[in-house]
This record gives sequence, structure tokens and C-alpha cells, in this order.
Amino acid sequence: MTVMTPEWEKIMKEEDLRRRQIIRDKLGFQKGRGIRLLYKGAYELPNGKGYYVYTIIEPSMEGRKTGLIPYVLCSVYNYSCRKAIGDECLGLMADEFPQLYID
Repeated sequence: MTVMTPEWEKIMKEEDLRRRQIIRDKLGFQKGRGIRLLYKGAYELPNGKGYYVYTIIEPSMEGRKTGLIPYVLCSVYNYSCRKAIGDECLGLMADEFPQLYID
């Protein structure tokens, strides 16, 4: 088992914060609205591209039992991001896509 050094742990945490800020800026999430991003993992979607996937948690979703879970896809190559469309949401909810292991 490999142990992560404190330097790499710091770098990975900074990259995650950077991705989250890019997502918030690009999709227009404003501070104080209660919208949170929950990291799901890195996945390869059917279009052959790799994405960091975040679940959007909104206050209006509290208590909801049905419907699509909204996801944000952030490219592993250039950090361009977009919201997932219906089929992508369903595939992510059902864990149909292979997960990427990024070093």
C-alpha cells in the first residue's frame, strides 16, 4: 500500500479546490445559495473522454425521493465543465461507466 506524502496531498487538495471554483464560476453558482458540490469520482463516458464528476446538492432537493440526480462533468484534460444530460445522469446513477484511476 502506498502512502501519500503531505506534499502530494496538498497538491491534490488544491487541484480539487481549483476545479470546484472553475465549476462554480462557469455554471454561475453564487455563494450563500446553499449549493454544494459532492465529488463522485473520475469516469470515462461513452464519448471516450474522461471527466471528474461532481453531484450538485441544492437546498430544493432536500426530501426529494425521485428524479434525476444532477451532475457536473469537469474534463480531466482542460477543466472545461458542463452539466450532464439525461442519459449521462442515468448512467452515472446506475454506475454503468468505468471509473478512471488517475495518478
